Amino acid sequence: MSNMKRIVSIIAFVAAAALGLAQTTTYRQNLRQEINHLTVSGNCIVRLTLDSCSWVAYKGTALADTARLVVIEGSHLTTTTAADNMTLYVGTTTGSGGTKSPLTFDVKDNALVFFDDKVYKNGHFRVAPEDGTTIATHSIAQQSKYNAYHRFHFDYYLGASRWMTPNRNPTKLKALNSVSIKLAYSPIMNDRIGAGFGAQFQLNAYHFTIPNTELTSTDGSLNLEGYNSPSNGSWESEMLITSIDLPIHFTYFPNKNNHSTNLQLELIPQFILNSSSLRAYTHTEDAQTVSATYSQDVPANSFQLKTRLSVNFGLLGIYTEVGLTPIINNILYPPPAVPFSPHHIAFGLRINLFNAVAD
Repeated sequence: MSNMKRIVSIIAFVAAAALGLAQTTTYRQNLRQEINHLTVSGNCIVRLTLDSCSWVAYKGTALADTARLVVIEGSHLTTTTAADNMTLYVGTTTGSGGTKSPLTFDVKDNALVFFDDKVYKNGHFRVAPEDGTTIATHSIAQQSKYNAYHRFHFDYYLGASRWMTPNRNPTKLKALNSVSIKLAYSPIMNDRIGAGFGAQFQLNAYHFTIPNTELTSTDGSLNLEGYNSPSNGSWESEMLITSIDLPIHFTYFPNKNNHSTNLQLELIPQFILNSSSLRAYTHTEDAQTVSATYSQDVPANSFQLKTRLSVNFGLLGIYTEVGLTPIINNILYPPPAVPFSPHHIAFGLRINLFNAVAD
């Protein structure tokens, strides 16, 4: 009897030999136990419904008594290879009659589970009944409907950046002085969220409000100061930083059926390739122009940390970006012993060349 409770062979019906002809009809067997966990595999389709009792059924011709379409262990129903290419109907008391047990589905291969006007495939799912309704919570890496087109992102960030390090000459906002190219991939994606990583090349050119600014060093501390030149020409000073970044992104999709509108937050480790101070001098006199450029490497931190928030509407979006390293440095190294690091802010336009729209 214990073996019968542990493994129940369902829908094992004797062929209707007495009828002399195989008939197509509905075969159903009621169960004593509640079913709240389904494992469906192969090409089997299971249509699950809430009822006042638990049962299993199929429509077709009678099967030999050795046929086993499902195996039940406790409240766990598992389809067998005999159910391949068949449609089974399962009734469960979970969520009805006052019970609040969650339903869980493990759907494998090409199998499908239909429940509460939703289709579940290729993943692990948990459905929590609440006041007679169901709330579906999908596994993180669930749907096969999200292919490479949805998961890969190729973006351009075109914006204006500013360097606001205290006690040093601030910079001014200037269009297109912050440019980034990013390729990213989201291995984690479902109807509501996406998460992943990428690689990015970024260029920031900080233009100073005082045209003639130079880099000075006193006792190892770096300062950018105004430089009074006796020349009558014009000056332009900027800080140029190029980097390879490794953004880690988290994306939220307000509309589960259309991912073209989304909100994305990124944590961006930044590895500096080049950091230099440039001062360009130009003087024109008697139709002759004299130009000179002074360049100096800046021993800035080789590693920075930033964060970026973007709101995307299909192909176009907007973003804002803030450097986190100065904030961390001020905590770890109280002034005036703070390591040199630009207080970076930027905002601008994001162009998303892969427009992720769910099927």
